Amino acid sequence: MPRDAAFDPDDPDAASAPLRSIRYPGEAAIWRGVAAELPETVEPSPRLLGAAAARPRPDPAVSDSIVRLFCALFDRRPDDFELTYWVARYRAGLPLVTIAEAFVGADEYLARRGSDAVEDVVAGLYLDALGRTPPPDAVAALARRVRDGETSLGSVIVSFTESPTYVARTATASPRKPPLPYPAVGSGKRILYSDSEQRVWLVSDTGELVKTHLVSGRRGVPGVGRYRVYSKSRYAWAPYDGITMEYMVRFARGEWPYGFHSIPIYPDRRPLQTKAQLGTHRSGGCVRQDWEDAEFLFRWAEIGTRVIVVP
Repeated sequence: MPRDAAFDPDDPDAASAPLRSIRYPGEAAIWRGVAAELPETVEPSPRLLGAAAARPRPDPAVSDSIVRLFCALFDRRPDDFELTYWVARYRAGLPLVTIAEAFVGADEYLARRGSDAVEDVVAGLYLDALGRTPPPDAVAALARRVRDGETSLGSVIVSFTESPTYVARTATASPRKPPLPYPAVGSGKRILYSDSEQRVWLVSDTGELVKTHLVSGRRGVPGVGRYRVYSKSRYAWAPYDGITMEYMVRFARGEWPYGFHSIPIYPDRRPLQTKAQLGTHRSGGCVRQDWEDAEFLFRWAEIGTRVIVVP
């Protein structure tokens, strides 16, 4: 499988144990809530083969990756809510390998298989995805690679569910990874700022897009590179003309501190620019935002949050 750009282990910001560090913290609670809506009985595996093709799915090349995870790990198809929910998160940037690990940690999987130990998960995949008895040596080798950190359990699961063999067995569409909805740079929780597009993206530690909006900065300032939020102020002001702004989030130093903040206003409350002008270069150095966007970024960003400026 190609590397998932939502989390690059070679990126300078990558954590030493990426999948464990970016797992969605409320996943177990979500699954307990979803389980209450599930039927008490599920279809046996033979009836799943080709079943996915019998019901329409939006963009099957993307959504069928979720369908296959359900079939292989839960021995059933997802209902409409589950499919919509997980496809939306997949499109938002949550890696398929992370979704796979979340599924293995679900109560439904544990109730079905009785164990989420690496060897047991791999053995179950041989039976459910490939339809054959797992070779002991192959199971041991894959488990050893996971424990040694050469690969992740999620990557192993996806290598089965996205394989041509399992695609054919389920009569599903060949997989196509959805494009990331933000520039493919960085890892973990971060703010991406494009100088040319005059847009920012807020990306969660799971790799999912939280929010994106237009801004107005200064061309080439601050320069392309990596920064970190080092200071936040609810109110701030410029050193001239009585100009003030709100929700300042500082991340770069130059002639003076540069950061994200609301559209500045003059003492008579006139804004220096309109909301409609966002998306164009209009600032002396800081990055201007609509008031509500500035408040959201201010509350979302923490001291130390990575900021990456891209061309």
